[in-house]
Amino acid sequence: MSDLFQQRNSRKDIPGAIEDLKRVKSVASDHNVELVVYLSMAFGNPYGEAYDVDMVLERLHQAVQCGADVVSLSDTTGQGTIEKVGQLCKLMNMESTLPWGAHMHSIYGEAAAKAQEAMKHGCRRIDTALRGFGGCPFASDALIGNMPTEKVLSVITAEGYDCTVNPLHLESSYNSALKLFGHYL
Repeated sequence: MSDLFQQRNSRKDIPGAIEDLKRVKSVASDHNVELVVYLSMAFGNPYGEAYDVDMVLERLHQAVQCGADVVSLSDTTGQGTIEKVGQLCKLMNMESTLPWGAHMHSIYGEAAAKAQEAMKHGCRRIDTALRGFGGCPFASDALIGNMPTEKVLSVITAEGYDCTVNPLHLESSYNSALKLFGHYL
């Protein structure tokens, strides 16, 4: 959605990134690899550039034309309020001909509500990281991280969705992550 972000992230403009995407699809197809295309800055633009949901649909259609197998709405800089998450997920549920998901960034305390809103409107694929570690170096708030696996899993469980994650394995992984990265909290 953002030429500025695209330049910062890949040193390409959007048309150049789309040409790269076509080449990546060719390689992915040659190796039987699923191509997931992330629509970066799908929830808003903090750089003062133009943004609206029609741009998201335009990029969705470009991703389909390039051969994407899955499309993911990406909240690169934490612009995705709960309302925007609901609006875009509802739109994707109506418009996407491909499986789709979300890669959202959030402060820790808002993650469960964002996941719940996304799932309420048809999202069945949410990227996560234990404790929300990581994020985008371009996000303006150091507290914005990836969606915490444990928060999303609690929403999945509470909403009654099938889940194959073993809770004991998750707890073990969570504790290991705290040992490795806990000093960053």
